[in-house]
Amino acid sequence: HGSERYPFNPEFIANFALDRFVGDFEYVEDIPFCDTPVDLEERYSEIIGVTLLKEEVCEDIYFAVKPEFVQYVETKWMHNNQMPLDPESEAVFRKKYPKLADNRFFSIECRPNTEMYNRFKSYAGWVTVVEPERIRKQIQEKINQAAEDYSL
Repeated sequence: HGSERYPFNPEFIANFALDRFVGDFEYVEDIPFCDTPVDLEERYSEIIGVTLLKEEVCEDIYFAVKPEFVQYVETKWMHNNQMPLDPESEAVFRKKYPKLADNRFFSIECRPNTEMYNRFKSYAGWVTVVEPERIRKQIQEKINQAAEDYSL
């Protein structure tokens, strides 16, 4: 189906937050279901949440977790491929980031997106992204701005 302005593309997938619709809407029965050639399991395995930014690539993201928060992160994963670092890799990170020497280190592999940034910002004070540096700096800027906003 589609229109001249928005032609049908079976590979385009949109998510709509139905709980945010305001007012009434009607169920339309005559729109046929369309299969998609997109492997949805694969698509969502690369992201946190639902936002897939085509310009971002999957990358390893390393983060440190304070001791009192480790059990939480071990039971409520940041992403479905979250892994604790092996002892040798963890020793390297502890040496590289001495301020975080008592932390546990983990990694995830995903495409950065809004939900990923928000997840890490929501755990500020307990979780610190260490690498890649550009992601850490972006989170740091947002946290600093939030701290400034709260300095009323």
